[in-house]
Amino acid sequence: MRIAWLLASALLGTACASPEQPAATREHAGHQEEVAFRSDSSWIRTEPIELASIDLNRDGKLYFCPMIEDKVWADQEGTCPLCRMQLRAIPIDEGRRKLSAVGIAVR
Repeated sequence: MRIAWLLASALLGTACASPEQPAATREHAGHQEEVAFRSDSSWIRTEPIELASIDLNRDGKLYFCPMIEDKVWADQEGTCPLCRMQLRAIPIDEGRRKLSAVGIAVR
């Protein structure tokens, strides 16, 4: 896949995103552009998960990995540093209930 991407980039000019980066899409200059999101290994949490301390901007919303929800939580949009899925937004109280329901220690 990387070779195909490099070949296409060389033939078509500069590409908007790398194939290695998970991405969302948005309209850009008349075509769909892939937009890479931030990913940070500090988002990998251990128990007990302190949800309030993760909410740095104090907006009451966090982002979690739907695949690895017991480990990856962040205060901003991004991609999971483990599986590369896009993080999903969730209110803190709902996140607390979600983790507690599956036996994850939460503060």
